[in-house]
Amino acid sequence: MRQLTELYKVLGFTASNDLLTVVTPMAEYLEVPPNTEIIKQGSKLDYLLFLMEGTVKKKIVEDGREQVLSLFDAGNIITNYNAMIYNLDSDSTYITLQKCRFLRFDIGHFSKITESRFLPELSGAFFALMTKSLNFNLKIAKLLLQSNEEKYRQVVAELGNMFDTFSIKNIASLLGMRPETLSRMRSSAQ
Repeated sequence: MRQLTELYKVLGFTASNDLLTVVTPMAEYLEVPPNTEIIKQGSKLDYLLFLMEGTVKKKIVEDGREQVLSLFDAGNIITNYNAMIYNLDSDSTYITLQKCRFLRFDIGHFSKITESRFLPELSGAFFALMTKSLNFNLKIAKLLLQSNEEKYRQVVAELGNMFDTFSIKNIASLLGMRPETLSRMRSSAQ
């Protein structure tokens, strides 16, 4: 129950004791070391992970080159929605960048929760998670159409704390530029 209370705190919500009592047996607490594939490209999924601590990257590898698609920090849902909902193979790999703590929910358990009297209470937390994820991805999508200089200025203005959380290599890959270019831009701006 402590981990669920902590998850709600990360999200900025409080949960009723009734909800925690029902959900606690359905959650599996995981501690995962750095550089661990938690979802593999081509795999099927029947679970989702709530990231409580640490960082994760979502990537694909094509023609031997890695492309970072997204970066996640605490308070995010880690799953591949197409693989989970439509039973398709995951189109990407998710890797822990540092030691991470997760709460894992099997889809069967999650659907029991959402079909219960606790749906209104859960909706706020789930909406907050989805909004956070969508806002981040929209910001990144807008950046991809800009020059490297514009991308850098925008990231600093809107996502400046990203440099405190993720490596230059991963941020550069996410933005579609070389790490050296991003490092040079950071050095000249300081």
